[in-house]
Amino acid sequence: MYGWLLEHFKPINTELLQITEGSWRVYPKGSDHMKLVDDIKQFGTGWCTRGPESAKAYIQGNDRQRGGDMHLFFSNDADGHPTIPRVSMVVVDGLVSEVRGIESKQNVDARMLPVVETKLLELPHGERFLPKLRDMQQFNRIESLHESGGSLDAADLRFLHEFDRKIEGFGIEASARIVRLQKRRNRMVDMRTVFDAHELDQIVHAPAPMTSRTRVYIGEWVANTVADVAAMTSLRWIEGTVKLQYPIGVQEAMQLVECGAARSVAIYIEHVQGPNHELAMKLIERGEGLFVLGHLLRYSGIDYALLSLELLKHCPKYIPEYIDYFPDEYHSGICRLLCLAGYNAACAVSLRLFKKLNKECAKMLIDDGFGLAVFDNVRSFVSMDYDHLARRLIADGQCDRLMNNLDQVYGLSREVVQWGLENGYVIQIAKHLGSFSDVPYDGLVLRLISSGKKDLVAAHIGKYTQLNVDTARIMLAEFPKELVLSNLHVFDSRAHPAIAEDVLAQAPELLPQYLGQINGIDEQKYVFQLIHMGLDPQVVQHVATLKRSDHYAIAQRLVAAGHIQDVSQHRACFQNLPKIFVDELPPRRGPRF
Repeated sequence: MYGWLLEHFKPINTELLQITEGSWRVYPKGSDHMKLVDDIKQFGTGWCTRGPESAKAYIQGNDRQRGGDMHLFFSNDADGHPTIPRVSMVVVDGLVSEVRGIESKQNVDARMLPVVETKLLELPHGERFLPKLRDMQQFNRIESLHESGGSLDAADLRFLHEFDRKIEGFGIEASARIVRLQKRRNRMVDMRTVFDAHELDQIVHAPAPMTSRTRVYIGEWVANTVADVAAMTSLRWIEGTVKLQYPIGVQEAMQLVECGAARSVAIYIEHVQGPNHELAMKLIERGEGLFVLGHLLRYSGIDYALLSLELLKHCPKYIPEYIDYFPDEYHSGICRLLCLAGYNAACAVSLRLFKKLNKECAKMLIDDGFGLAVFDNVRSFVSMDYDHLARRLIADGQCDRLMNNLDQVYGLSREVVQWGLENGYVIQIAKHLGSFSDVPYDGLVLRLISSGKKDLVAAHIGKYTQLNVDTARIMLAEFPKELVLSNLHVFDSRAHPAIAEDVLAQAPELLPQYLGQINGIDEQKYVFQLIHMGLDPQVVQHVATLKRSDHYAIAQRLVAAGHIQDVSQHRACFQNLPKIFVDELPPRRGPRF
């Protein structure tokens, strides 16, 4: 086993780690991930990108993370060639999202910090990682001073023992070097230096009572009287927990936070009178962001923009669960930053709580593989590219979910419709035509007819547009002629002559009522044909709708056919009849009683 490990995870020679000269290589987003794998697989870096699947996810993306550019620094080997992987940086959508080294837990080794600093200042928004860099630089100085037998001052010890905050590094966990050095130091002795508590009675262990000289209290402290609250004014540090059972003010709460009791203040926030923005920010800084989120509505005067940034820095994965505690106008900005930081899955799980998310948020989540979550929570968005969502759902195999819930989406393209028609979703499309911006209506109608769903064609015919000649003739053969004639507006005007021709041949008695609505024909010619076919009464009844015909010529033709009484009876329906012609008509018949 040991031989196998040496062969497959080649340890990097300690002497080679002394070398910091080398060069950066970039593996662009979408490029061949195997180039990255081949360049690092023989070294024991501890990076997951040694595996093809992880490397592909980082460079090309998958349904759980966004792909990005990989920047790797290779230091020179014994021959002076840059082949030794030392630092990895990931840039996603213009933001540095990750910095890793080859120390334990993927921390950056001390020798590489100057190289990392230079690179961070070159990359867009790389400066947001500078606080971690400064922490590691300070720790390296303290570690070196300790190893050389130097004396650490109060500030150094306060930083090392993390009295104010955690030391931030680049790894997935705290560097083993930090934990190791903390264990080497005597915390109790160091506390006397940090808090200027050199006298024996200045450090008190529970259950001994506090006095005005107490500076460090170790153990559990129950504050249930005004005297207990007053006693804390002399404290500099509490190594334990505080059970707040008595109301305290914001300033007293801030003092407790400074004394290391941030968790206690966060938990017993209901006993703090008027908790405000400053207290919330201080608690988040001290690692109590989750408790602040859980009781956010108790705090007043919150600047949500600043609070969001602080939460994103310290506890981003918990924000989505409490997003409904934030005003709606901040949701899109928070969602975007969370997605960029790799917390898209957390956003997707809590999408039902978000409100007024914008188009950009929708696209980021869809592209990250959370299209189904977006689809199931479309009410959380004020805008999105529904067609982009539909295409991703189809690609992800969520076709039934999409097609059976078309009422939730709008503006789908012809390509999506065509795909649906070709894959058996004809009925769903026919029932939700309003979900599409461009529908091949002819294909839809023909598929419905061929599948025996003529009732759906009839039920939704008024929603179709620009049906062509072939579709018109098929519909005239398959449906009552009145259905086609009463919906002439859904047909392309070039189909109208064919409709008129077929109706004249098959059901001429229906034509007079609709003749005036048929475009592209010689209307008067059809009128004369109808009169010749003995449909004079129908022609007279609808003559007022014939706007493109010579009514005088029609009247003359009717009179010649022996229908002078009909012309006289409906003379008001005819337009522009000469007075001499009207005067020669017999009088109209009155109503019969």
